[in-house]
Amino acid sequence: MEIRTTAFRAPKPAQKSIYENLSFANGDAAVLAFSAVREDPNAAIVKDADIRRQFASQIASSEAQSYAAAARADAKVTLNPKAMD
Repeated sequence: MEIRTTAFRAPKPAQKSIYENLSFANGDAAVLAFSAVREDPNAAIVKDADIRRQFASQIASSEAQSYAAAARADAKVTLNPKAMD
């Protein structure tokens, strides 16, 4: 877990390799060398789909709230005065 955390926090190498030192809780040590980073070519498509899904969810939530507000505004509530005594 510590290696993964360090790997994803390290800066992306530009022109030369980047080295990171890592010390473990049990006293062991490691040196990580990053020479290049490959990114998923589908990441932009997935991110776009997530944004669209989030936007659709917000619209649906807004419509549901508007419907509930309209239903409250149109509702006529009559209280039985004898029930209040």
